[in-house]
Parts: sequence; structure tokens; C-alpha cells
Amino acid sequence: MIYVLLVACNPTDEKTAVDDVVVELDTEDIPDEYTTCVDWIDAEEQAFLSIGQEIEDIISPCTSVLHPSAGSNLSNLLVSLESLQSTPDDIQLEYRIENLLGDIIVDWKFVGNTSQSEVSLVHTGEFMIRLRSHDVDKELGYRLAVDCSTGCDAEFTRYPIVFMHGLAGFDTLLNVMDYWVGVEDLLINEGYAPFIYGVSAFDSTPVRADQWSQHLSALNQETGARKVNIIAHSQGGLDARYYATVLDLNNTVASITTVSTPHAGTAVAELLSGVVDLGPTDGQIVDALVSGAAELFGTTGDSFSEQLEQMTPDNMEIFNQDVPNVTGVQYYSWAGKSCRYLQWSCQSDMDGETVSSYFLLSHAYLESQEGDNDGLVSVSSAEWGTFLGVFPADHIDEVGHRFDLSAQPFDAAEFYLSEARRLSGLGL
Repeated sequence: MIYVLLVACNPTDEKTAVDDVVVELDTEDIPDEYTTCVDWIDAEEQAFLSIGQEIEDIISPCTSVLHPSAGSNLSNLLVSLESLQSTPDDIQLEYRIENLLGDIIVDWKFVGNTSQSEVSLVHTGEFMIRLRSHDVDKELGYRLAVDCSTGCDAEFTRYPIVFMHGLAGFDTLLNVMDYWVGVEDLLINEGYAPFIYGVSAFDSTPVRADQWSQHLSALNQETGARKVNIIAHSQGGLDARYYATVLDLNNTVASITTVSTPHAGTAVAELLSGVVDLGPTDGQIVDALVSGAAELFGTTGDSFSEQLEQMTPDNMEIFNQDVPNVTGVQYYSWAGKSCRYLQWSCQSDMDGETVSSYFLLSHAYLESQEGDNDGLVSVSSAEWGTFLGVFPADHIDEVGHRFDLSAQPFDAAEFYLSEARRLSGLGL
């Protein structure tokens, strides 16, 4: 063991000895005469370090810096730190690796020339490399790198992916089938960190957004995640936008990707909420829609109608004024498009996709009012932020359910895996 004298550090003054204070350092490499800092100045967070990347930088006297990095919990990583001092015996640089909760992954290690540490993550995503200088006089240069040693095919995003379900939906549909069919297992097996929760099946967006807020708070407490990526279907996209704009005071949302969310409302909601004058044919459509919803979602017609009321075009115009996009959040959107049984040209364009019998009437009505649609939401209404395109699916196909007899051209699990990969490629 080596005992060293501690000195206080003030970069603008002469160093001041601290009487009778010594510290044990568990290293045999520290010179006999050695002075160090008592307190460290916390500098701003430094550049993010990707796997396979190295950076060179300097650290000021008696300063502590953080470099974030990220990886998958299916991989083993290797963090390498090299001191760029002219004298190899200058052991003035120390580092430790920690998770986002501040728990130690690799405890403090001094660096002579170089040092390497293996890192295994409990949670996929970010971790922190903390460096601090013990030199009280001069800046120290260093080279820092993160590489993968095993499990290098595993994929990840920097921030967890939270899936938000839509209207009349919950984490398990009818307590039998997953709402997001096959998505969670596929993403976890590839190395990602998906989080799937449930909120009220039949409630307004402000109520549901508050429930999502509680889930996201629990996620932060569990993992320490500083930000999240949200992928949301249908009403879930409105919930996500409301949360980010109204409730997320700490700016914890990195991105929101919406799938067939009625950002501009839907004419189907007008029908069900009685906004439009109904003729005999419209009345039959409403009765059939309510009956189909009750059968499909296991709810009463009244509950379904009340939930859709907020999604009329007029109400969504007000919503969009009250819930503007948040600077710093990246917004993306997708739309599904389906076809009725005799729409051969449409089916040819959409890989044979046909709409579920539950949505036949709503599809026809919505097409007459807004054009191409998935049975509940039109393509034009689904566009928000950066619009990424249209895929062949009706509103329930979009999360992996099959309630029609046609071949299913859309693979929901693979689609959401591709979305995770897109977010990963964006560094999110």
C-alpha cells in the first residue's frame, strides 16, 4: 500500500496542503512522492463515444468529466484509456465506469500508460465513463476508446424504446393476445431494450398521458434512463405528444414515432360522436361500426364512441394548437393503407392487402371523406413530423393481429425491429 498526501486544488491559486490527511491507494505504480486533489470540479458532459470510436481530449487540473457511451446487454465491451503525458510514470489520471444510476461497473483505476476494462451491462443503452485528473498544475491529455469484445452482433439504441398502445388497446388484448404481437421478444433477442406498458383502454388522452408518465417515471427509477424513444400506435401517438409537450418537464423524450395516429382527426370519429347529420345509410354504418367495435375490443358502444369523440377533425385542430411539437424532440410518422375486397388496383399496389371485415364500412366511408386509409385513420391524417411512408396494413394489422382471411403481407414484428434499427442508426 502507498500512502499519499492530499492537497486541495484551486486552479487559480497555489496548491494548499491539507494537514494530516492521507489516503490508501491500491496500486503499486504510484511514485513515492505524490500529491493529489481533494475536490474535483465537475465539467460539462463530454462527447458521446460510440463503439469502435476513439477520441483524444484534455482534462483540466482537479477536474472530473463524463463520457457517455452505449451498448447491448448481450455484448461485452472493452473500454481503453491511455494517458498522453510525456512521462510514463505520471500517474495522475483515474477513471471509473458506472451505470446511469451511479452504480459501479468498474471501480476507480489509475492509469500509467494505458488501462483496459471489460464492461458488461445489465440494461441495454447508456453507461458512463468518469475521468478525473489528480494533477493540481497542468492539463492532462488522454485517449479514450470503446470497443466490443464478444456478442458484437447484438443491436441497441442509446435510449430505451417505449411502446404506447392505441385506443381500446392495452398490453394484452382481451387478456389473451399481446397487443404488440411478437415485438417484445424479437427486439430483446436482437439486443434492444423495449418497454411495453398498459394504460386505460377507454379514456381521454390527458388521462392516459398521466398514466404513461407514471410508467416512464418507474422506468427511470429502474434503469436511470435519461431519455426514451417512443413508438406509438393510433391514440398512443396523441398520448405521446401530450406527454412530451405538457407533462415532460425534464425533457426526457428523444423521439416520437407514430403509426396511424389521427393527428388531423378522423371522419369516423365524427360519425360515432354524432357531429355530422346522419342519413339512413350513415345510421346503418354507425350501428355496424359500434357493433363491430364491441365485438372486436370487448367494450360497449358508448365507451368506444366517447373515446373517439376527441378525435374529430375539429377537436384535433384544437389539440394541435394546444400541444405543439417540442424543440429537441424528433417526430416521425407512418401510415397504414388497406383495400376492400373488390379494389383490385389498390390490392395490387399494396401487396394484396385487404381490410378486416370489422373495418369494411368505416374504410368505405373514410375513403369517401379523406381518401386512402387503414379502416380507421386516413393516410393524410397520420402524417406528422417527418413522414416515413405508407405500408400495407389495416388498423389492427399494424400491431400484428390478423382478423381477416387474406394473406397478411405486413409483418408487424419485423417492421418494429426495422424501426428500432432506424433509431439506432440515428444515434437515438
